Amino acid sequence: MRQKVFYKLFLLAVISFSMNSQAQDRKIKLENPFENQGDLNSQFDYLLKTSTSYNNYKIVLKDTYLRIQKNVQDSVFNYKDQTFLLKKEVKQLQTSTTLLQEQAEQLQNELNTSEAEKNSITIIGMRMQKSLYNLTLIASLLVLFSATLFFIYKYRNSNRLTQAANKSLSETQLEFSSYQKNALKRQQELNRKLQDEILKKKN
Repeated sequence: MRQKVFYKLFLLAVISFSMNSQAQDRKIKLENPFENQGDLNSQFDYLLKTSTSYNNYKIVLKDTYLRIQKNVQDSVFNYKDQTFLLKKEVKQLQTSTTLLQEQAEQLQNELNTSEAEKNSITIIGMRMQKSLYNLTLIASLLVLFSATLFFIYKYRNSNRLTQAANKSLSETQLEFSSYQKNALKRQQELNRKLQDEILKKKN
């Protein structure tokens, strides 16, 4: 009975030794990520491949476990620092974005004001749109042009009437002059007849 127990222990020791030697061989062949600062994934993979197996369990060296634990903690702290820095950068970017939006709105307002001033004109202290000013100016010019044409027409019509009146007056004056001459002749004739009659009566 003791021999069987001894035999089993001996066999277990041989198996463990052979497995350890195989693990040592694999350690020599595998690149150690703990020495060349590999990432966590390669460290866990290395740990899995180099650990001794026993009844579905893995026997991990305490030193290796502590090293990978420290690396995990360092990575977590590093990620936290990076997350904090990223959040800080995001906040700064949000602040910069808000500031840029305010500046863009201010520039847009200035641009709108400049466009409004560009498209308007000040007349007698009153601001008027250029389109309305142009329309008013064109309407005023049309009214003035129409009034000028009307006055020209009235002037020419009056001139024609004046010429016709002058012509009629000249004709009337000629007729009156002719009438005066005829009347003067008749009066002279009547005066001569009257003198003749007076002379006849005296004789």
